[in-house]
Amino acid sequence: ADREMGVVQFYAPTGPLLRTLRVPGSNLRSISWEGNGLRLALAVDSHIFFANIRPDYLWGYFSRTLVYAVLKKERSEHVVVFWDTHGDEKYTKYIKHVMHIRSSDEYCVLVTKADDS
Repeated sequence: ADREMGVVQFYAPTGPLLRTLRVPGSNLRSISWEGNGLRLALAVDSHIFFANIRPDYLWGYFSRTLVYAVLKKERSEHVVVFWDTHGDEKYTKYIKHVMHIRSSDEYCVLVTKADDS
């Protein structure tokens, strides 16, 4: 038996499709996004569904150091934090357009997009 499904699609500000969320039911009546942007509430038929949004975090671990990047909207760049987990010291750098972080053993690579300005 085919069950009816509703579909919610998420797009990047520049247009590409990011994700598709399938929701059981035939009548998606309402959707509400929590203020901090990490949860959705959907009213479908006579049910309410909650969905947790999991962003693609940029992070890596190498040589007892956790490195992660967080986009700072007020600065339009990422703050990249290198946290020495052994000595509990943190070092920060501000870098524009961080796309990927990869790490292994004693090395870490940050991939950035060229600034076209």
